[in-house]
Amino acid sequence: MDTTNNSTPSNTFSITPMSHSFSLSAGEQTSGAITVINQSDSTKPFSFKVSVAPYGVKGNNYDADLVTETDLTQLAKWITIENPSGTIDPGKSEEIKFTINVPADAPGGGQYAAIVVSSDSQAEGSESQSVVEYVYEVASVIYSQIAGKTEHKGAILSHNVPGFSTTPKVSVNATIKNEGNVHEFANVSLTVTNALTGEDIFSSEELDTPISEIVMPYSERYIVRNISNLPSLGVISIKETIKYLGESSTIEQNLIICPLWFLLLASLTIVAAVGAIVARARRRHNKTKRNRAED
Repeated sequence: MDTTNNSTPSNTFSITPMSHSFSLSAGEQTSGAITVINQSDSTKPFSFKVSVAPYGVKGNNYDADLVTETDLTQLAKWITIENPSGTIDPGKSEEIKFTINVPADAPGGGQYAAIVVSSDSQAEGSESQSVVEYVYEVASVIYSQIAGKTEHKGAILSHNVPGFSTTPKVSVNATIKNEGNVHEFANVSLTVTNALTGEDIFSSEELDTPISEIVMPYSERYIVRNISNLPSLGVISIKETIKYLGESSTIEQNLIICPLWFLLLASLTIVAAVGAIVARARRRHNKTKRNRAED
């Protein structure tokens, strides 16, 4: 999350990892850490603050919600940050440690929070405490499952692959629903080949790790896969398989890619051909009429 006032902040940074996954039990204590890296080209040390926020999503496009508290975001109250502020020299990094203390009466199911690292703008400001110009924040999401009563329920609601496109950039999409109380994983495999030559264009099987999408509890997620590097004109074979909660959905379809200029050229060619045929027919008709008149 990055909020600016129409200028580029001078003290930028990154964090790793961008997410954690924990399997926890009621009454358990565990720990973890993230690393903050100062990527600024400034010569001054970077000052930061660390906070914990509830984590949820808005809409089926999954916009992050770091404000709304629900029964599934109690995890934010169970996390303690060991070093909630500090400074990092340019090109250096610092480890931020945190502890999770799960209450003894914690219910089973999913719990979600985010560790938010933000720039300490006041440290970069003037001695007169001028108006803060930049707020730069990056969050590491914590996905956890508390042992106990969990419900795994959901379905693949839709799955679509286009059959025609005027551009070499296309997308396949699906909508997946989670009605349970814990996050689930939708595994997606995608293969794209040239239907005329059989040449592979892309295959998710070539990746080191499978493509997985997290589907949060009591939500619907709209998943889009953008495909580029396609020929500007041709026929492409697209095959996508989604596996989710024991259900499998496979779509295989040929995609015709035909740019607008080609459609326009084809239309003009057809119009010209039809015009030529009509003109020839009229000449023959007029010639026949003249011949009959002379007779």
